[in-house]
Amino acid sequence: MTIIAKITFQASEIQSLHQLEAICKQAEGIELRVGLDALAHRTGDAPFDFVCEQSGEIIGSLHAFTFDGREAELYGMVHPEHRRRGVFRSLLERAEAELRSRGFTRVVYAVPLLSPSGTGWAERTDAVYRNAEYCMLLSTLQHPASRRENLILRPAAADDFEFLVACSSRAFGDPEDVTRNLLRQTDTPNRTSYVALVDGIPVGMIRVMRSSETGCSIHGFSVLPEHQGKGYGRQILADTVQLELDAGRTRIDLDVETENDNALGLYKSCGFEVTSSYGYYVKPL
Repeated sequence: MTIIAKITFQASEIQSLHQLEAICKQAEGIELRVGLDALAHRTGDAPFDFVCEQSGEIIGSLHAFTFDGREAELYGMVHPEHRRRGVFRSLLERAEAELRSRGFTRVVYAVPLLSPSGTGWAERTDAVYRNAEYCMLLSTLQHPASRRENLILRPAAADDFEFLVACSSRAFGDPEDVTRNLLRQTDTPNRTSYVALVDGIPVGMIRVMRSSETGCSIHGFSVLPEHQGKGYGRQILADTVQLELDAGRTRIDLDVETENDNALGLYKSCGFEVTSSYGYYVKPL
């Protein structure tokens, strides 16, 4: 059994990981998401991915994702026939040692809540539960019954940056310096931020990360508090989804906190369905 830190991936390796993901899904009868679509976009400057090989076969993997360079979310999987043999523990020890050496201060374990093996492990770890999210996937886009023609959506320009910071900070309650750093850290070529304007006045924002030619994730969706409850959100979301459908991306997903009933209702009204749920457990490094 060998643990390998990966900087980049060959197409054949990504395919092997997709096959492993499918095996794990079938074994537990759940939807599983470990971030494989992002592997083709790894920059190659430092390892964020770790695989366990045995006799030339990948039997487990662990993948780290960060927005700020200090906290890393960890997603992993192990072949059902190779569990309870220390595979995940070895992957985790290697990943945490690597992240610690690069200045990360904490990790967040992402645990599928419908996975008996995942939740069982979470009960035994010393990490602290933080929150849970639903993973939602577009089924059929539902447009608003009526449109506000004075509401337009356009890609954000460089001089929109401070509005993006203020909008996100006010909507999510995060400090502006934290939001500013997050937006800079996630300004990647495969990601687009949009600004929503009503009569030329910016009222909201939404972001899209394109993982492939056919798939993307929506995130960072927020409307300024004083403009909430006016129906802007549903049109912003629907218009964003339509842009991606027109570009040929039919697998569109997003996440929402399980306790955010308003957002959950909005997403469902636009045609998104819950496919899985994840609990997040935090531990300092």
